Amino acid sequence: MSQNPNAEKVVFKGGTSLSKAYRLTKRFAEDILKLLGCRYDASQTGLFVWGAIPDNIESCEKWVEEILLKTHVFITPGFIFGKNGERYIRISLCSPENRLTEAKERLRGCLN
Repeated sequence: MSQNPNAEKVVFKGGTSLSKAYRLTKRFAEDILKLLGCRYDASQTGLFVWGAIPDNIESCEKWVEEILLKTHVFITPGFIFGKNGERYIRISLCSPENRLTEAKERLRGCLN
């Protein structure tokens, strides 16, 4: 949070500041999923946000590799976690906000 230019404006009232920080970071991750055209369940909980890749993407493995080569942004493909993750990607909420913001800007610049 301290690296976020808006950190001084965020006030935590009640609850744990850590859970509130993760909710804020989750919004950054969801923005990336939206940018990529992924579907996701906004009610997910945990330290990761999973997104279903767009139907027009033939291979998740090729897609995330293409993204990496074009933008230098690594997105975790779900298939490495087993067959049920084959058409999914995963974004960690442990990533600092500034890194997620940088990833989003790189993706936006390359994909649009």
